[in-house]
Amino acid sequence: MQNARSTALKALYNIEKSGAYINIELKKCLDSAEISDADKRLATEICHGTVKYKINLDFYIKNASSIKINKISPYVKIILRMGVYQIKYMDKIPVSAAVNESVKLAKRYGGARSGGFVNAVLKKIANSEIEYPKDKAEFLSVKYSYPLELCEKFISDFGFDFAKDIMEKSLERPKIYIRVNTLKISVDEFLKILDGEGVEYEKSTLCADAVRVSKLGFLLKSKYFPDGLFYVQDLSSMLACKILAPKKGASVLDICAAPGGKSTYIAQLMQNDGEIYSSDIYEHKIKLISENAKRLGIDIIKPCISDATAENKAYFDKFDFVLADLPCSGLGIVNKKPEIKYSVTQNDISNLADMGLEILNNCAKYVKKGGTLVFSLCTFTKDEGEENVKKFLLQNKNFALKKIVLDIENDGFITFYPHIYGTDGFFTAKFIRID
Repeated sequence: MQNARSTALKALYNIEKSGAYINIELKKCLDSAEISDADKRLATEICHGTVKYKINLDFYIKNASSIKINKISPYVKIILRMGVYQIKYMDKIPVSAAVNESVKLAKRYGGARSGGFVNAVLKKIANSEIEYPKDKAEFLSVKYSYPLELCEKFISDFGFDFAKDIMEKSLERPKIYIRVNTLKISVDEFLKILDGEGVEYEKSTLCADAVRVSKLGFLLKSKYFPDGLFYVQDLSSMLACKILAPKKGASVLDICAAPGGKSTYIAQLMQNDGEIYSSDIYEHKIKLISENAKRLGIDIIKPCISDATAENKAYFDKFDFVLADLPCSGLGIVNKKPEIKYSVTQNDISNLADMGLEILNNCAKYVKKGGTLVFSLCTFTKDEGEENVKKFLLQNKNFALKKIVLDIENDGFITFYPHIYGTDGFFTAKFIRID
């Protein structure tokens, strides 16, 4: 019989076994599960929490189990993680319910002995506290569930306290933003709709078109979505477009554009007047750009397939504005995609930084004289951001940094740290071609 916990277990097992993305795998399991909306919410909370705190949960299990954790069967290990998460992090679930439901699952997937083992381990965890490691990097790893290598890197780059604040913030629930499509409705008119529908909201102080909302599910099912009155978009993505500051009638290139959030906001800022080339390497993603543009009533976007790592001579000196929102480690969006932090290594960061610089150098060739190039990433590592700005300026003497017009002190680049600005972690720099 399906319920919230068995649905979460199925998703978690598939994520662990095949490295599937949590959002994709969970949606697949929820769509196929015949359970109530309340159970779907519970399954979602357990699934996300178990992934988010995996290293921390395993530390509890190691301290309470008579069997080494790598000897515990995959299903039972995941059931234990789910149980520990409910006991330690979900205040509304009684310990007895967390233990009893975990035991039922363990018996179903491992037999009576597994049920007894899970019962003993979870009861021991419920009645005791763990002592965190004294070493600073190990403490951060266990407390905030980040691989040790990343903890050491963050301490090296930012210092212990700053690294701690970044990791702590990444465990919070992500803020959900929508962008009001001012081509169809004003922000004030849309806020009146939200008031009428009883949707709680908060306007962003950094971007006038951005609104934080409480009931995204309701809005997506409402008529306002197909009517194109809003677009679901991260605040950081909107800010990159605001920083680009494209002018009406301009020519724009949006590199790595799918699914079209940035391109459509650029079009909105241009009042749907000008020309936007929205490029991506995958054909199915190009289709998403076209679909989103159509829903939002935008007709100046030209979706096109292009490999950003390959030089495109047809684009040389062609664009007034170029937005390079580049592939990166994604560590700035761990609160939305917690599985990211377990797979990123220093070697990955270095390789991605090299790729980013290669693409950025290509993009420089596409900017007209006097034109603008904005470089952005959904991460905050110095390797991928600040260091690449220095390398880019050394390799492109015809570009200079241009101060970003925001109420934030800057010299042409800003690292948005989540615990300071309340955004995703991201980096952006603005250049102008000066030759």
